[in-house]
Amino acid sequence: MGTFYKTALSLAAVAGIGLSLCAPSLAEPCISAEGRLVAASYGVKKYDRASKAKKAPTSAKKNVAQDQSVQALNEMRLVSRWFASAYDIPARVPEEMFLAGYTYSDAIVALSLMDAGASLNEVLEKRRNHRWNEVAALVGIEPSSLPKPVLKVMNTQNGNKALEYVHFTPDVRSGLASRLRLPSFSPTVPDPVAVERFRLSKKDIANIRKALENVNDLDEATLRLPAGRSLKVGDWVIAGVLSKYKPFPIDTILSVRTGEVVEWGDVAAMFSVDPSIFVEGPLAPIYGALVEGENYATLSSLRRSSYPDTLNNIYALNNVEGAELQALGWLMSLYYKETEEERALLNSYGLSFADQALALAVARMAFVDVSEIANRIRHGANWCYLIDYYKLDMTGQDVVMAAAISRDQARFPETPSPDSKSVRSKRFN
Repeated sequence: MGTFYKTALSLAAVAGIGLSLCAPSLAEPCISAEGRLVAASYGVKKYDRASKAKKAPTSAKKNVAQDQSVQALNEMRLVSRWFASAYDIPARVPEEMFLAGYTYSDAIVALSLMDAGASLNEVLEKRRNHRWNEVAALVGIEPSSLPKPVLKVMNTQNGNKALEYVHFTPDVRSGLASRLRLPSFSPTVPDPVAVERFRLSKKDIANIRKALENVNDLDEATLRLPAGRSLKVGDWVIAGVLSKYKPFPIDTILSVRTGEVVEWGDVAAMFSVDPSIFVEGPLAPIYGALVEGENYATLSSLRRSSYPDTLNNIYALNNVEGAELQALGWLMSLYYKETEEERALLNSYGLSFADQALALAVARMAFVDVSEIANRIRHGANWCYLIDYYKLDMTGQDVVMAAAISRDQARFPETPSPDSKSVRSKRFN
């Protein structure tokens, strides 16, 4: 049973969700075919582009469309965390799929096939020329074995647009995020001996320590920064990992690599390390950042260095409808461990799907009832004000913060900029 099904089963036991939703291999019928959480409406009104177009002047329509495309980008990143948690994969995997044009429905089906045992690279390659039912047959998975919310979105097509093929290194399987985690390092690395030996400048030292302090949250640009005598920051990360498992100090390993004359595969062999670690496992993305070009493959465990300014409006949560909305609601409920009472309450308040997601996120960070957050939002509070009101530490929560800011701008169009005081000044009754 895949990681996703195990997570869903454990949460189902707490929230009372029908088991056939989470583990379709269980023959016991449930009260509802989709499960009680999935069957909820999520309080979303149908998005009527035609009627909105009639009401807004041309200039206003442009501003609304641009604001919504920014909101779509920020909400896509938030949704990517739901996918990452459900399947225990790096958040970059769903992010890259969405940026390449895959819909939320595509990602749900592709990652469910992966969770059932298929290679994600193979699934995405076959999806370019086949419908999802055909892809499932080609990778040897019976569609009926997938969760029912997945089956409901399986027949959706991506219009006539040719999908971009995304290739991940290493290939993505359920549980990849846990398997790609690297060990932590001492803040004294590099030591004074290494500083002198490799002629490290203050900037080099800062680059190396920044990477080693956040070794599981790196981007490709950081790994390619210079770090003494023709070395890069990524070289220090690889040498540091090898030194954790072999009785050799970092500077001894790096002295062989200096000048990039000797390939890492040969360096590993010299120290009795299997060179396959550079194509499989946690060092594969690090090694890939050093030796491959920008466009070779997506390095699945590395954080993106940058994002586009906007994204197609189909990724804005309030534009998601039907079976796709139900499936995303299912993932959201799992991610925030939403109870049935909370689901019923959010539906009764009539909040949009985007506001429901933020209500759950802020309530979990503030350790308050969802009803308190939802009530203040429906009475006119904005998200940035609530973050200030509860004095939330948003360190490392840039995705939630960006979604909150863009949602405030959508609800209060008079807001001129994300950092304006007017974003935070609106009070609730």
